[in-house]
Amino acid sequence: MFRWGKSIPIERAQDIGKKGKGTLRFEDETRIIGIGTEFTKSLKPMDSIKLLITPGDVQVADQIVEKVISDTEMILKNPGA
Repeated sequence: MFRWGKSIPIERAQDIGKKGKGTLRFEDETRIIGIGTEFTKSLKPMDSIKLLITPGDVQVADQIVEKVISDTEMILKNPGA
């Protein structure tokens, strides 16, 4: 017979994720320029972010923030690095 035991609460990144403000434009593979964004308030190096690749589709790319330059500019780690 199964008995309920004590459980340990787990907080996962996907459970606490938030949609960011503004829109993004890639300058190259790693440099992102934001319009209406607040990168310095919402991101820090080594944060993981998800980017919608194709509007309307459910294609999402996981990326790691390497450097936050300003509220409107950030650098991602090289893909595969």
